[in-house]
Amino acid sequence: MYQKLTDGPADGYKEENWNLEVKIQDLQNQLSEAQSNAQRAKTEMKSQILSESWTRSFQTSLAFGHNQVSNTMLYREHCKNVYHLRRG
Repeated sequence: MYQKLTDGPADGYKEENWNLEVKIQDLQNQLSEAQSNAQRAKTEMKSQILSESWTRSFQTSLAFGHNQVSNTMLYREHCKNVYHLRRG
């Protein structure tokens, strides 16, 4: 007699509802994981952009520094040549 009471249409709905709840939970977990992965990727991308920007800035400053040293050396050479021309 107990089986007849539990085999009714309400039990089918309860089981279907349970399966849907489990599916919702799985989908929520997948969504949470996807959002976490997206945030991690966004953070990594920002880090790489900053790193590339710093590298470009550093390369530019090195190039500027090299040019500055080169210009200073040329200026000193020029002054030396002018000095020798005036004395000579």
